[in-house]
Amino acid sequence: MELAPKNLSDLLAAVRGPSEPSVSDSPLASQFEHIALLGWFTIDEATGTATPSRSLMMHITPGELETLTREILARLGQSNAIACSVGLAAGECWAFACRFVTPFAAVVACVKRTSPEETLPTAEIDIFRWMTLLLATGIIRLENEYWELATRVEHHHAEQEMLRQAQIESLEETVLEREARLQQQQLRQLWEQKYRESQEANRAKTEFLSNISHELRTPLTAILGYVDLASEAQDHHLIQDYLRRIRHNSDNLLKIVNDILDLAAAEAGRIKPRIIPFDPCQVAREAIELITPEVEQRNLKVHLEYFYPIPNLIHSDPVRIRQILLHLLSNAVKFTEKGEVRVEVRWVQVDGGQSEIQYSVIDTGIGFSCDALPELLEPFRQGDNSPHRRFGGNGIGLSIVRRFVQLLGGRLEVASSPGKGSRFTVAFEAPLPPGVSLRMANDDGSQQAVPPSAAEQTAWGMMVPLPHARVLLVEDGLDNRRLITRILERAGVQVTAVENGLQGYQEAVASAAEGRPYDVILMDMQMPVMDGYQATERLRAEGWNRPIIALTAHALPEDRERCLQAGCDDYLAKPIRREALLEAIRRFLPAPQTASEVTSEAAS
Repeated sequence: MELAPKNLSDLLAAVRGPSEPSVSDSPLASQFEHIALLGWFTIDEATGTATPSRSLMMHITPGELETLTREILARLGQSNAIACSVGLAAGECWAFACRFVTPFAAVVACVKRTSPEETLPTAEIDIFRWMTLLLATGIIRLENEYWELATRVEHHHAEQEMLRQAQIESLEETVLEREARLQQQQLRQLWEQKYRESQEANRAKTEFLSNISHELRTPLTAILGYVDLASEAQDHHLIQDYLRRIRHNSDNLLKIVNDILDLAAAEAGRIKPRIIPFDPCQVAREAIELITPEVEQRNLKVHLEYFYPIPNLIHSDPVRIRQILLHLLSNAVKFTEKGEVRVEVRWVQVDGGQSEIQYSVIDTGIGFSCDALPELLEPFRQGDNSPHRRFGGNGIGLSIVRRFVQLLGGRLEVASSPGKGSRFTVAFEAPLPPGVSLRMANDDGSQQAVPPSAAEQTAWGMMVPLPHARVLLVEDGLDNRRLITRILERAGVQVTAVENGLQGYQEAVASAAEGRPYDVILMDMQMPVMDGYQATERLRAEGWNRPIIALTAHALPEDRERCLQAGCDDYLAKPIRREALLEAIRRFLPAPQTASEVTSEAAS
């Protein structure tokens, strides 16, 4: 018996299980045979807009789609997976929706109800199972459409080739002047060149489709299998283990999608750098922390080495630099079977009185010939594209690195030899903010003691409490409300939480009237009844002069500007990190009094 299905149809046959009556007669297996998938659509939670498939729009009107979108968004606030019934021209249909991490808020699949005896599933595991089967069914249809389109393209190319040959023969049979013959020859060469280019482009696309299909189907196989096992298991601990594995493979699928979207956004010029002051050492630590699970799984070590002096703060885009380091570290770990991976951080002076920060990622892996580097930096290209290649991946990580480095005006340097490992270095201009000091090293090579910043303290778990602070949390998401409340309470903050902008406005006004206004308001910007923009504008109009910090899933630079224009003092993009949240609140709290100041006030 083969360990893996040959195609997706075999995979789905495996999902249905053996043909014993206890399995094949189950409602899910019998309905899968008669499933009538109408299509699917995605919902962007940030904007509330839906993007439907072409097949779905044949069965639903824009008005019905808008109504269904609102209903699903409202219900996804209480659960990550829901199922609902909707009446369409095709009859009664079921819509299954699962909520994912940004950039997607939800993926919704619609299926026609084929029998009055069918009942709408309510258990979350059953909804996930239906969703997985429907998405797999959609993939089969897309695969069939792809091969049909590929056949059409092949026929079209054959027709074009026949036409080209006929034209060439006609031209060769015609007696023309020398100038005409030269023109015909040039035209033929141009056609042949274009034909070769189109063939090469088609080959590259075919290889990419093959590779990305493998990368998608590998975690999908695990998801489908563990969904089946979880639905049959009785032991709670076993189910939890299955769900963890489903989550892990879902994260892998999401990473592939995010990488493709990042590359598309970079090529389209939709990504703009956000230049802010940040700690260059902290960015490297965060990238290593994110790759740690993969490192531990492969029994490797990652070392971080600083070459002093290094400034405490520089000006650049920490988000893009962290992404660059994460891609380089992921590549280094993937291609290193034994040995180590090392990250080096340097700050150097360059010509013209300028300075730059340099990050180097060095591994002891398989390496490659530098002649292959230009091809590796192109999207969807890998050193080994053969079906029996040893290392997986979609081949776009280095392409994203190159584009992000270009975006920040930096440079990328590579040194590698087959069997001897690789060294990738990225360098960026690093102008120092006024008054920034340098971390120095002692004679013995140890770092000079420098008081850590608040950001560094929180990053290393030394949480500085925020005693006596009173915070009003305005957040419509129940899970987010509970999470943020718990984080703040553990830091010693008194929290009052409300679920929409109108309640937040009323609570803030009431606290001011009682003479005990809140120290800080955390304001979600997308809420029902009254959103955060309206609530903030009304508070500012009535004289509220205390800090308001925006919390939003809108993460583009223009979204930050919109929050500030509405009257917010600061902006945090979701998902919210604990240390960033506490640091943002701490910046707006008055500095704690010293003992001498307390004594002086008491004496007066």
